[in-house]
Amino acid sequence: MGKTQYHFQIRRYTGATYVQIADAQTRLLKPSETQQVNYSTLPTGQFVYGKDAIHVVLTNSDTQEFYGDFLLTN
Repeated sequence: MGKTQYHFQIRRYTGATYVQIADAQTRLLKPSETQQVNYSTLPTGQFVYGKDAIHVVLTNSDTQEFYGDFLLTN
C-alpha cells in the first residue's frame, strides 16, 4: 500500500452550520487493518434525522489536494 497520508474532518451539520467532531490523519489501510478515530459528540446534542447531516471532508496531506465533502447521512 502507498504511503500517501490523508487528512479528514468529520462534521455534523444542522442546516448550514456545522460542528467539527473529528480531525485526523489516515492512509489507505489493508483489508485486515483498522484505525481508531476519536471523536466528540458532546457539543452537538441530539441528532435529528432529516434535519441534521454528517459529512467527511477529505484532502491529501502531502499535496493539499481537496478530494471532496462527502455526505454520509442526512
